[in-house]
Amino acid sequence: MKGYANQALYVDLSKKEFKIKKLSDEYIRKWLGGNGFGIEALYKITKKGIKPNSKSNAIIFTTGPLTNTGLPGSGKVGVYAKSPQTGFMGESFAGSGMGEELKKAGYDYLVIQGEAKTPTTLIIQDKKIKFVKSNEWGKDIYYTEKTLRKKYENSSVTSIGPAGENGVLFAHVRSDGRDFGRTGIGAVMGYKKLKAIIVKGNGKAEFHYEELLNQAKTRIIKRALESEDKKENAEGGTGGWIVDFINNAMATLPTNNWQKNQFSKVKGLDSYKWREKYGKKLIGCPYCVIPCGVDFRNGSTQVDGPEYETLYSLGSNLGIGNIGHVARLNLLADKYGMDTISLGVVLSFAAELSQRKIIKEKIKFGDIKAMENLTKKIAFRKGIGNILADGTKKAAEYFGKETKKYAIEVKGLELPAYDVRGIQGLGLGFATSTRGACHLRSAFYSRDFKGASGNEKLDRFSMKKKPKYLIHDENRLTLLDSLILCKFYRNLYMWEDAQEIMYAITGIRFEKEEVKLIEDRIWNMEKLYNIREGWTIADDYLPWRVTHEGQPTGPKPGAKISQKAFENALQEYYKLRGWTTKGLIGKKKIKGLGLSST
Repeated sequence: MKGYANQALYVDLSKKEFKIKKLSDEYIRKWLGGNGFGIEALYKITKKGIKPNSKSNAIIFTTGPLTNTGLPGSGKVGVYAKSPQTGFMGESFAGSGMGEELKKAGYDYLVIQGEAKTPTTLIIQDKKIKFVKSNEWGKDIYYTEKTLRKKYENSSVTSIGPAGENGVLFAHVRSDGRDFGRTGIGAVMGYKKLKAIIVKGNGKAEFHYEELLNQAKTRIIKRALESEDKKENAEGGTGGWIVDFINNAMATLPTNNWQKNQFSKVKGLDSYKWREKYGKKLIGCPYCVIPCGVDFRNGSTQVDGPEYETLYSLGSNLGIGNIGHVARLNLLADKYGMDTISLGVVLSFAAELSQRKIIKEKIKFGDIKAMENLTKKIAFRKGIGNILADGTKKAAEYFGKETKKYAIEVKGLELPAYDVRGIQGLGLGFATSTRGACHLRSAFYSRDFKGASGNEKLDRFSMKKKPKYLIHDENRLTLLDSLILCKFYRNLYMWEDAQEIMYAITGIRFEKEEVKLIEDRIWNMEKLYNIREGWTIADDYLPWRVTHEGQPTGPKPGAKISQKAFENALQEYYKLRGWTTKGLIGKKKIKGLGLSST
């Protein structure tokens, strides 16, 4: 099929072997790309019940039909594995040249299996595959990336840091300066002794109707440049709304491990102000025309960010209102290779345990030195850091039943920067997300904040009417993750654009009903994988604090998510999904999705 490489690369680190598998047009049309390829391959390749740290676990890097088209927002790549954090589907996306290089090398996705005997760098140069001893093992990501980029010019460089090598369960993978942050796939690379991946391709893309594709590209670039997102990102980046909107108006900025929903020192995180002093230039993913990243520089602290989620996780949630201190923690997280959201919530969990004298270590909210020291201990699994390196859920199991009240996680994945007691539709989305608490599996905060969906009013302090819209949004973003397209462009590509682009790329005119079936198939395949790996209805939950403690301040003090209301919404969600009351998927639904062989 045009627009695709029509084949996948399978690499075995144990045997130092590789093979190339042809992909049929029928297969491609059924799964589309991105997370369609990722979850189908993960389900098929890995066996039920494998441990995430076993050599039987697979790492799968995926491209989509928009990869290597030059379309704005298309410069991302997906990665999949069984998550060491959750035990379910692990998934993450990063803005990287890796996807384009894989496609040009002749592969729609890359599957890595086995386990190297010694630290290894995998080199993919078109059809030449090499396994090279890693001299960077033990080095931080910045050193690794700089060294390998110099050695392998004009190539994509993907690597892990000491946290990944040491099996920190929320270790991330860095690729061309951007991060596959969530679900701990950096740890899976570490288990496999895979330090880095170098990819360079020289093939050319072939499209069905290139002139039509270029017309669409021109139209969307113009639309993006005139968009509000372009203006907001240029002025305040992703953190531009943190003060006046999230903290002051909505009162949904988690603070001090979610004990509060507003941060008194939030002005110190105001990106409209710190960007003037420290933001030297904007940083975007390949082919992005509305870049959201910032090259932050303050003395020896140079880092991409801090972006909105990090301003929360390493800022308000730790009681830190100094942007320089947040940037220092951000830099440590990037160098050692850890997801900033999970790291920040783990640190805040430890701070609350210290506050309540459950642990002997003195870790105070707002204490930057204590947070820096603990971050290093986690990366190298030293002292209490060895316990916290397993994430909030497992740490709470270690410290005792009482501490689960202070664990801010779902399925083992720490919550991002939205106090869902005040945006409750997103709370339901955190519970139903197939990869654990994730704002980007539905982006439902946009509906909650608007208080409406079309002509229907929605109360952000309620779960009523939310399930049907949540399913729509989950499926829609599943499509974006299959194409692969950045979520910031979700309102810049209309249905007519997507249909025209897919026709220009492949020669196939996808109709809405077929696309809806693909979306639903992929989401259900993710759920089937989780069910196979032990998921039950008990895994669709919300943190104790969200359902038992009310917000202390804001427009509706005392607001929380009623457990009964949550359970009612969950049952409505299951019913609308066509699942059983226990959240399982029946044979009729499976057959209708074309998954009977699963």
